[in-house]
Amino acid sequence: IDKGADFSHTLWSIHPDGSRPELVFGNTIIQPNGYANGREVLPNYQVRYKYSDYIFWKNSWVKNVALVDSIPLGRRWKANRGKSGFGKWLYLPEPKVISWIKSDNYDYFSGSHSGYDSINVKYSREVIALHQKLWIVCDHFESQKPHTYQQVWQGKYIATSGNTLKKSFADNTGLMIRQLPPADYTIEFGNMRDKYNAVISVSGKANFSFITALEPYNNNPAATGESSAACMTSSQWFIRDSLPNLETNARLILSNYDRIILINSTYFNYAGIRVKLDLPATFVLDTGVKTPQVMYLGRRDAGILEWDDNKIIKQNKRDNLTPGETFLLKL
Repeated sequence: IDKGADFSHTLWSIHPDGSRPELVFGNTIIQPNGYANGREVLPNYQVRYKYSDYIFWKNSWVKNVALVDSIPLGRRWKANRGKSGFGKWLYLPEPKVISWIKSDNYDYFSGSHSGYDSINVKYSREVIALHQKLWIVCDHFESQKPHTYQQVWQGKYIATSGNTLKKSFADNTGLMIRQLPPADYTIEFGNMRDKYNAVISVSGKANFSFITALEPYNNNPAATGESSAACMTSSQWFIRDSLPNLETNARLILSNYDRIILINSTYFNYAGIRVKLDLPATFVLDTGVKTPQVMYLGRRDAGILEWDDNKIIKQNKRDNLTPGETFLLKL
């Protein structure tokens, strides 16, 4: 820890093998980076100020972010007077943390930023970490007009199918990135100074959500890129088309032994108990108990359209749900 740092803005990170300590600025909002099996699987590329293209390395194309119409998040660069390479973007989006929830079986984060408010696109990102082995990243875009929406992932990948990327290391570890619901995706690869990325795009959509599984693997024969179900089994989570006692319009259903996660769902009916909201959200259903608990993990407050008061226990009686709020189902 850098004890002389301003903790609200900075922290130090280090590779699992003890190499490459680096300063991470917590107020950049720009990207996640990830480690697995002693490897940096989602890299954070270093800035070298001696190069004339250093401004490129301080912006979105070398970060693990989502973009609209190829518009980067940092805009209008202003160099400092000493011309030493340090400077700042005159425009950066304003971030907002919506929810940050930690449990024994999963961790959940959601946030948004104002980066595309000027073109009337609302953006938010959800990250669900399942058993520390699998990440689900959801990028949500809402607009009245069609746009091109993009996910940018750092690293040298190959496309094993129209919706799957694979990155392998010499020790047979690696990372799979899968777009789970089918869509008309375009994948492009880029590199600069031997640093690589992959850009996954979908065009002509006003409202769209990327729902992406990131699975690090270690000598995993199932990680071939051919079966999304095989991807999930190594972490004891499964993609489901349907489940007993459950009806839903969720774009993705995940389950393990006693828990169900519904992603981008406005409606579910579990064991005859109906819940319908006015906007899509993530629900976590703990079903391994006599009275199942449901947690609402939406991007904002949701209005309740259908609700069985006789079979649902909710602490506050408002006709809406707040991110992180829970309620019980009386079976």
